[in-house]
Amino acid sequence: MNFTYSHKPQDVFRNIQNATKLTIMGIGTITPLLIALLATSIFPIVYKIDIKFYLFYFVFLHQLITFPAILNSMHAIATGEKITLYQSLKSTFKKFGPLFDGYFRWNILVLTGLICFIIPALIFYISTIFYVPLIMLEGNSGKAAVGKSGSLIWGFWGKTCLTYFIPALPLPILYFVCRYFVESYHISKPTLSICTAHK
Repeated sequence: MNFTYSHKPQDVFRNIQNATKLTIMGIGTITPLLIALLATSIFPIVYKIDIKFYLFYFVFLHQLITFPAILNSMHAIATGEKITLYQSLKSTFKKFGPLFDGYFRWNILVLTGLICFIIPALIFYISTIFYVPLIMLEGNSGKAAVGKSGSLIWGFWGKTCLTYFIPALPLPILYFVCRYFVESYHISKPTLSICTAHK
């Protein structure tokens, strides 16, 4: 199975098709990372984790480690390179500084949008969402990546928004299925919080 990068904007479903194709091509390399994403998404539901704990630990890990490593692996596969999970994670940790900087700036923008109202938050969220690829693939600083993401996406904001959210539509269903299972079978787990996690 071959993959060729397109140098022109594509429609929403072609983007999703290409992402699916890349995922299939790299399934052997990225499977542990996908399992980690799924596990940490379901884990808070089963263990009734405090939301502050979840945001502090899991979202932080997704944005700074798991997602960049998946992106790095898929880029290597798309360009015909052979890469191991270890090499992908190693490359991610090398760029942890810029990733953290970009993550901090991204959060400030989204939180500022939330203070104004949910629509500005969504605009900021989508407009700056390319900061991770720009850091991992082009070597931009966190500040430059956030700014460049906005300039790249702005003319294609609607298309980017649909490309991002359409594949995510099954996630709420998965959430409610897991929650229904947990509550139906009365699975009682201790509630975790930042305080208890440090004990």
